[in-house]
Amino acid sequence: MDLQMLKKLNFFQQAHEESCQYGDAQCAACNEIMERRHLKRHRENDCVNRAVACTYCGGEVRQSNMKV
Repeated sequence: MDLQMLKKLNFFQQAHEESCQYGDAQCAACNEIMERRHLKRHRENDCVNRAVACTYCGGEVRQSNMKV
């Protein structure tokens, strides 16, 4: 294989690794690492730092700051 072909293969491999749903991704809010395919559900339902509505005023607060 020549150098140009190796560069193309490396480019495609890197692009796949950055978008593969089974690759690791980090939640920007809590830094937890999980498979990319689980990230959306995590952000919406499981992340301790997700935005939720305050029970009393309806304002937006972090889940971790809510009193139970």
